[in-house]
Amino acid sequence: MSEVKQRRRRRQSAQSMVEFALVAPILLLLLGATIDFGLAYSKRLEVANAARVGARWASLHSGDFNQGWSSSATPADNTIQGQVLYSGDTLSVINNSSHIQIKYFVWTPGTTTTIFCGRYDQPTNAFVGAPKAGSGTYALTECVAVGNIVQVTVLYDYPPLTPFISQFATFPVGSSASFVIQS
Repeated sequence: MSEVKQRRRRRQSAQSMVEFALVAPILLLLLGATIDFGLAYSKRLEVANAARVGARWASLHSGDFNQGWSSSATPADNTIQGQVLYSGDTLSVINNSSHIQIKYFVWTPGTTTTIFCGRYDQPTNAFVGAPKAGSGTYALTECVAVGNIVQVTVLYDYPPLTPFISQFATFPVGSSASFVIQS
């Protein structure tokens, strides 16, 4: 009878090991995905803060040299892009028009209507005016003016740490912030 019990225990032990071998990869993938989600959410909070800091700085320094723009890969901290990159753990954001976008809107106080009037173009390091309703385009002095709105959008391509997920894609994480230009 003891020999029968030993065989049963061996079978149960082997069965447990097979079950564990089948379930362990799924549990590890689930754990990795949970960690990736937490890290991606943390990066989203950092990107939101970077957009807010950049928009706030732009609203207070629109009269600075070149409106505080920089096309440099490593911009100085007295530029909009520098404020975005150095505001937290966002140094891995690339300074180009795809990842840091700066747009300007004409706003009439007392209304909720804004009109897109232009944007900063990183490749040319210049302002690009939007077409007006009648004819022509908005000038820099019309858009980057006290009382109008500056919007900074920051986009980051989050690379997942989980090997199975990272083989397929990176996930875009982004945020925008807008402030009224004050000076």
